[in-house]
Amino acid sequence: MLLSESQTQFDQLLAQIQQEHQPETPTEEALVQAEHHWLRHRAMRLEESCFDYTTGQIIDERKLALRLRYQTTHERAFHKALNDLLKLEPKNERPNWMRPRFQRAEDSSKAFERQEQARATETRKQERHEVKKERHKCEILLAEVKVGGQQLRDLNRDIAESERLFASMNSPQAA
Repeated sequence: MLLSESQTQFDQLLAQIQQEHQPETPTEEALVQAEHHWLRHRAMRLEESCFDYTTGQIIDERKLALRLRYQTTHERAFHKALNDLLKLEPKNERPNWMRPRFQRAEDSSKAFERQEQARATETRKQERHEVKKERHKCEILLAEVKVGGQQLRDLNRDIAESERLFASMNSPQAA
């Protein structure tokens, strides 16, 4: 749960979903979960931070793409769990043609671990990028020092040559 989210609202959503579907078996209980619905709406709320409110322009394309991917993932998982629930052995109000098919909804702790891994991966990428930028700056500085050193050597050579010419012009043999 994020600090901006309410555990009470989540519990109310879960209770509403359970009341609607009234799970009777452990399989049905596993499928009647609210995490994917909740996380999909979280991603939709977080998308707003990727836009400038005054201009409507995208501020951070990478974050927006990531949040859209989270939203789509959880939307698919929610609908998959719902479809699996509806295909289980029928209750009195369910049609007989629906047959069981089960795939457990994703555990929210695993989703959290994947999010943390994604954050860590993104942090490492950013750190590598910063190191590359610093290395590039150092390479530029080194190249500038080499150029400056070569210019200094050329200048010293020119001064030495000028001094030789001056000395040869002022020497008694030149007269």
